Amino acid sequence: WAVVEHAGKTAPQVARVLAGAAPTAPKPVAVGRVPYGYVRARSAGPYHVGDQAAVIPSFCGEGMGLSLRSGRLAAEAVLAGRDASVFQRRFARLAWARVKGTAVLSRVLSHGPAQAGAAGLAAWAPRVVSGLAGLTRTPQPRGGLRASATPSSS
Repeated sequence: WAVVEHAGKTAPQVARVLAGAAPTAPKPVAVGRVPYGYVRARSAGPYHVGDQAAVIPSFCGEGMGLSLRSGRLAAEAVLAGRDASVFQRRFARLAWARVKGTAVLSRVLSHGPAQAGAAGLAAWAPRVVSGLAGLTRTPQPRGGLRASATPSSS
């Protein structure tokens, strides 16, 4: 809370946003045990999107891209009359390799020697690192949502 209070004292914009704010817990709450590498391939009813569909390691910077892509594919499935199980399999095929591959890379890079090696590789061959980063990106959709498939309003 001291950090938040300091930010409010030193930045007027933060002070405005935090006006009247109070701690809701005695100490900060953290997120742990994030299931990096998780990909849902089945659904018994709901259209699972975002982190309920796939969880890519944070260092990839692609979590929001996957979330948006899953939402778009779910919307397309609904508009086309496809049930959630069809959508879930389609999204899992799209996400599986990049999510699973980056989860393995994340585990490898959590060890000091691998971090040093990765830093050396980045300095020696930055294009290799850029290419690997590109493999984590969600493919851009072909075409758009079909306006003709939208339900008519009565």
